[in-house]
Amino acid sequence: MTAGLVIGKFYPPHLGHAHLIRFARARVDRLIVIVFSRRDETIPGELRATWLAQIHPDCEIIHRVAEFREPRDANDFEARDFWVAATQHACLTPLDFVFTSEDYGDWFAARLGARHILVDRERRAVPISASQIRANPDAWREYLAPCVRAYFDARELIVVWRVTDFCNLSCHFCGHSRTLARPRRTADPAQMIAFGNVLRAQARVVRVCWLGGEPLVWQPLAALTREFKHQLGLRVAVTTNGTALASRAVREHIVADYDQIIVSIDGRASFHDQVRAAPGLFAQLERDVRALRELKMQRGARLTIGVNTILMRDNVREFEALCNELAEWGVEELTFNALGGRDRPEFFPAHRLTPENVVWFRGDLPRVRAAMHARGLHIRGNANYLARLDARARDEPVPVADCAPGTRFLFVDERGIVAPCHFTTNEFGVPLAQIGDAGAFQNLAQNFSARQRESLRAPCANCTSTQVFGKFADESFLPRKDTKNTKEK
Repeated sequence: MTAGLVIGKFYPPHLGHAHLIRFARARVDRLIVIVFSRRDETIPGELRATWLAQIHPDCEIIHRVAEFREPRDANDFEARDFWVAATQHACLTPLDFVFTSEDYGDWFAARLGARHILVDRERRAVPISASQIRANPDAWREYLAPCVRAYFDARELIVVWRVTDFCNLSCHFCGHSRTLARPRRTADPAQMIAFGNVLRAQARVVRVCWLGGEPLVWQPLAALTREFKHQLGLRVAVTTNGTALASRAVREHIVADYDQIIVSIDGRASFHDQVRAAPGLFAQLERDVRALRELKMQRGARLTIGVNTILMRDNVREFEALCNELAEWGVEELTFNALGGRDRPEFFPAHRLTPENVVWFRGDLPRVRAAMHARGLHIRGNANYLARLDARARDEPVPVADCAPGTRFLFVDERGIVAPCHFTTNEFGVPLAQIGDAGAFQNLAQNFSARQRESLRAPCANCTSTQVFGKFADESFLPRKDTKNTKEK
């Protein structure tokens, strides 16, 4: 039986480490991975070891705390002796191979009585380093496994801001359809800038996501986006029906001034065009999303191109076919949600998902997710979210007594009312005018939580807020595994 060794700080683990570990694991009967950490590091070593155990359940993960230093050069024999002794103390198994991507591997393996296997020294297979990720985790998040992404994402506050309820389409299922006679409003730009400055003062990463209606047709938004992104230092995203992407100028703006774009596409061409009452729209989106992707590559931009799709009984069986088309376009992320009945109750009954639809979808999704991951399309949504879809299809209420309201997610509507989510503006909403400084903002989550504890409000008695259940959780890297193979030394 052959035994191999990989050591490192894994600070944090990334796809480059995964490439090395998988290469090694395929060549030995038993692979030991040692995580070395120091007490002054910002990501605990125990957590890094747990992540590695989730990502590589077929390896033995050992964690050791040591006040080490990096070798100054190839002749730093004191540092060499330290690393050899620390490794021998942590791993008592006789080794056949040591796998590294570093120049030190030859002498290190020799001191351990093993053969060195050098793997991708030039980092051509996965061009990333842990120091790059620590410096800017959002820019390199595609190189992180879901469990690691979740750690960095937890530091991020998401603010979904509906800036207008005007729309240029006549979608049959949407309450913002231009055919509906209803009051229409837009946000106050001055109020938006004022609250943007409050968000800027927060000691955490803030991502503002514009929503509509159709936000990209609202004329003030381009200048506001540039202000939020480049002056206030906030991350900016937008959810759009994609019609504005026909303009080269809009595509240039998206690439230059946004971190993320989510295009709403609800099936393949015939169904999408029919349900959106827009003949030819799907073909237009294919052309324009491809052009956006090409422009992104030309500019070297860190823009994430995503799609959200609404699942109905009419389109759920075509989910994989839609995914294949989106992967061809260069779409990187896909989210999904079930058709809701709040906006257009007359459309809902005949098109909602049935329990049988959801059972089939849940059974097929792991296969589709793996196939799409291989093509670069990451499908979000975890097991908890799928369970919520099932309960909704069965009309089973799911009460949520404590969602930690306002701690990671806020919703702001076009009137300037901020709430824990879109469904709670009446029960929890606070006017932005009352949140004029960082102190008032810090009290917001505490006040929301106090109200939630008073009584179970109607929206919370049957929570339909998708982010609470894990719609945006990313499980596309590897399935979660039991972490019992982690050893603490």
